[in-house]
Parts: sequence; structure tokens; C-alpha cells
Amino acid sequence: MTRSCPRLVIPVVAALLVEAAVSPAAAAAQNPVQGSRYLALNGWAYEAIENLRIRGFLSNLDPLAQPYRRLDVARGLQRLDSDTLFQPLAHWVALLRQELRPELDRLAGRDSALWGLQALAGVTGSTSRRLDPLLPLREDEPGRLANRTWAYYGEGVWAEADRFAIETRLFHDLYQEAGNLGDPDGTDPGGITVLNRTDNAYVATAFSLGTLFLGRMRRNWAPLGGQGLMISDVATPYPHIGFEIGSGRLTGRFLAGELEPLQEQKRYIVAHYLVYRTQNLAASIGEAKVYAMSQGGPGLRYLNPFELLYFDHDAKPQDFIGNLVLDAQLWYRRDGSVFFGEFLLDDIDTAPMGRDPEPLTYAFAVGARFTSLAPWVELGVEYKQVSAFAYRTPSAVDVWSYLDRGLGDNFSDYDRLTLGASLFPSVPGLRITPTFQLQRKGEGNFRNPVPAEPIHLASPAIFLGVKETTVRLGLRGRYQPVRHAFLEWDTGENFVRNADHKEGESLTEFSGVARLGVALELPRGRLR
Repeated sequence: MTRSCPRLVIPVVAALLVEAAVSPAAAAAQNPVQGSRYLALNGWAYEAIENLRIRGFLSNLDPLAQPYRRLDVARGLQRLDSDTLFQPLAHWVALLRQELRPELDRLAGRDSALWGLQALAGVTGSTSRRLDPLLPLREDEPGRLANRTWAYYGEGVWAEADRFAIETRLFHDLYQEAGNLGDPDGTDPGGITVLNRTDNAYVATAFSLGTLFLGRMRRNWAPLGGQGLMISDVATPYPHIGFEIGSGRLTGRFLAGELEPLQEQKRYIVAHYLVYRTQNLAASIGEAKVYAMSQGGPGLRYLNPFELLYFDHDAKPQDFIGNLVLDAQLWYRRDGSVFFGEFLLDDIDTAPMGRDPEPLTYAFAVGARFTSLAPWVELGVEYKQVSAFAYRTPSAVDVWSYLDRGLGDNFSDYDRLTLGASLFPSVPGLRITPTFQLQRKGEGNFRNPVPAEPIHLASPAIFLGVKETTVRLGLRGRYQPVRHAFLEWDTGENFVRNADHKEGESLTEFSGVARLGVALELPRGRLR
């Protein structure tokens, strides 16, 4: 974003500050300060956490930012008794209690683990090289499956003491490293062939008002269960520092990271949010910037977590190329319903100076989930739209991606409506979700350069070129009988009009993806 911003940001921030200052929650007793590892976002626990949070449990967890600290999840579990809960709630609580036994022991004043080992492995299978069943690649001959399975595995070690936690893990994923047989929208991150790279490696500490982090880890700043439009877990983990600081109902989140160079320009990202939260409401406003410099390290002013990027974006001196975005999020729970949304503004051209305005660049997602019909059923609806030129500018080096994977959404120039009904039968750990989806996709792609100005200015905000329309009838599901193993899938039939953006080309195709995984935690030492 380069030109304007809603002027309501300042009064909204001021109102939140006043409300937080007078909040009774600000005077609440503080828990003892202790360090804690994070629950990795590619782990099994988040579906259980999400299902509990939207039903009013684990209310201490912020529904607008993941990953969570293991200790914070354990604090929420302390208030629950799985023996008094109906299924499937009791099963989710039991699995989380098994996983977080060291943290629960620590909170209860008993001996807890000092260090430990971890291992994970699995396989992903798909009918297409792209793991989004609504956007399959059709480069293979009909009926030819080719290589459509990719293994992954990792091994790590961790330790915790007092206020500190450290963790390091080597991770190998054939999907990201298979060249033209793997991820079509990402670049191989490289690394040693067998052990590959550090994937989840960091040192973290806690203090009375927040936490501090340095390392690599996936983050997803989005309403729980969704995918962030500004900061998501799509990209390969990149090195960054971050911290949270807050008291009462108000929390600030900050991130500053290093991305890969492009066109001999060093690239960085900085992002922060201001979050207001009660038990059943969370709202945030934030901003982020990807910027590139021909020499030197990250800009000192961007390491200041309280810098207002919008107001200093064009301040002198300018020795960088930058792409600024603004973002707002909302999560609200009432009775058995949860409503959520996110809106990202990338660029709005309000002062074109003698020329036609550029197309509006934006993204937004809204949705709701309903859990009050019966304990064994949950209804959901979500709509997402990402404009044609979102996440890119004419300079190209400040594109919103890392190794070609999106820092926010992984695609642009599309909208998607999803309706689903999740059913929880009497089999513990089983979820079955029939779905209906409608997607419209233009030919825009943030990985491509912005076209020359005459074409760019004459382009629509969304749906460039020939629009492909897909209706999908699908069946999603997950089976998690124990905390060590899971199976998840998304299969269905696609009915496509203007397939591959070819006017009049229609087809019907089966499309699906499945993942099987196992994970082990082996606590070893003991700490009183």
C-alpha cells in the first residue's frame, strides 16, 4: 500500500487504550512467569484446540494468533474435567492432557520434564501436484497418476528451565524438495539431502507482561481455524524475532524477519498488531511491510515495535523499496455461534495525479460456525476473496512471498465460498465433513510481474482474463484415535467451466488430497 489509509485507525486505537486502562482484568492476579515451548502449527493439536475454543472453553487463548505456548494451553485445560464433558469434547480434552502432561505437572507443582526428544513422520498423497483440490494441475495425461505421494519426517530436541525454552528440529519434506515433481508454487529451500534443514528452531523467554522469541517457526495470525491474509503458515519458516507484550485486555504483537534476496536486493518483513480481547471477543488492527535494500541490514526504525509504519512509510530518507499493507481482524462468540473475519488493504489509489486510478488491491475473509444444534454436529460457512493484484507491486522485489510461497494467502485473483457440516459419530476421534464449494478464479498471480501501466490501469480489480468457475462436492474428514497418529483427507468431484482459463472448455474431475502422520514426544530429564 502506498497512498492512503482509513483515518479511523487513530481514534480506534485511542478508544482501545482507554478501555484497557480501566478494565478490571488489568488488575487480575498474574500467573507465575515460566518459559514454555510452542505447539508447532503442523502438529495435530490445533483441531482439538479450535473445537474447544469455539465452544467456550480455553478462553485464555487468543483466537487471532497461533501458535500457542504449551503452558498456556495447559492453563486452560486445568479448568476442565473431561469426565463431565460430552463426546467429542471429552476425547479432545483427554488427548490434549496426555500431550501436555509435563506442563500440567509443572503447573501443579510436581516434577516436570527438563528436556526431551521428538520425532515425526508421515506421507502426503494427492491427485495433483498442487495440494489444493480446488486448484489442481492438469498437466498429466488422463488416467495417469505419476508420482503423487511425498514423505516427510523430522527429529528434534528441546529443553526448558525457569523462564527459558529452546527447541531445534531438522525437517525433511519431499514435497518441497522434489523439483518439478513437487510443489509447483514454491522454491526448494535447499539443505542437506538426508537431514535437510532446521524447521522449528528457536530460543524463547517469558517475562511478567509477555514473551520474547528468536528463531524459525511457523506463525498464523488469523481467526482460529482460518489462514492469515497478512501473516500465515503457508511459507517455509523464515528467521525472525518477535514478542508479545500486554496487560489486561490489550496486547501488542510484533515480528521482524529476514526473507530471501531478489534481484540482488536484501529483503525483510516487519509486522505488528494491536489486539483487544475479552472472553468472547477479539479484535485487532495491524500493519506489515515487506521491504528491500540494496545494501546493509534491516532498517533500524523497523525494529522498533511501536513504529507506525503507515505514517513513516514515505518518510525521508528513503533507501528502500517497500510494500505496506493494513489489516483488521474480528472474532466474536455468542452462545453456540462464532463469527469471524479479516480484511487486508494492500493499495487504494486515491490521488492518481492526472491518470486513471490503479485497481483496488485487497483481500478479505468472513465466516461463521454454529455448534448449538447438537453435540455431534457443527455447521460452517466461509467466504474469501483476494484481488487480482494483491501482494505485488511494479517493483517486484517486495512481493508478499518467501521462496515463492505466500507470506499471507498462497494465491490471488479468486473468490471461494465454502459450506460444510461436520459430523462427529460415536467413534472417538472421527470427524466427517460433507462440503459444498464454489470458486471463481482469474488469471492473476502475484508471482508474475505487474503488467505495464496502460494495461495495469485498465485492468479490473479481480478476475483477469478468462474466469474459471468450479463447483465442488466434497467429503473432508479426520481420524485421530490417539495423540500419536492421525489421518486426514479432502476428496470430491469438481465441475469446472472454462477449465484452465480456456473459453468454453468444461470438464468433470475427481480431486483429492490425504495425509497420514505420526508424532512422538519423549520427555527425559526432570526438573523440580
